Amino acid sequence: MAALVDAVESGRTSLDLINLSSTRTRHVIVQSGGFGGDRIDEVHHSGAEAGYPGAAADYAAPPCVRTTTVVAVGDERFTVVLPPGSRVHLDLRFTPRAGRPHHTVFTAERTS
Repeated sequence: MAALVDAVESGRTSLDLINLSSTRTRHVIVQSGGFGGDRIDEVHHSGAEAGYPGAAADYAAPPCVRTTTVVAVGDERFTVVLPPGSRVHLDLRFTPRAGRPHHTVFTAERTS
């Protein structure tokens, strides 16, 4: 996995998530604020349309068609599921200090 935060403003954070694995789907928890005190109101996410972007015999793929979708969250965190080799751009809109900060322990389930 790779993550790049490219903008941090009051009430907004923008980032890219990239699954570097060519075989495994990744589940990533995205949380606003260090201790979950901010509420993520909505996420604008964009990526390429699903499917292979051209004929297998083509020398180069045609330009990607990008799509943008807005999803209401209304919570301190959400999970992103990234198929192998995929990338998504997330633009988080949040309300700072909307909740009480707290420490959360995450347990990871390992699959072989």
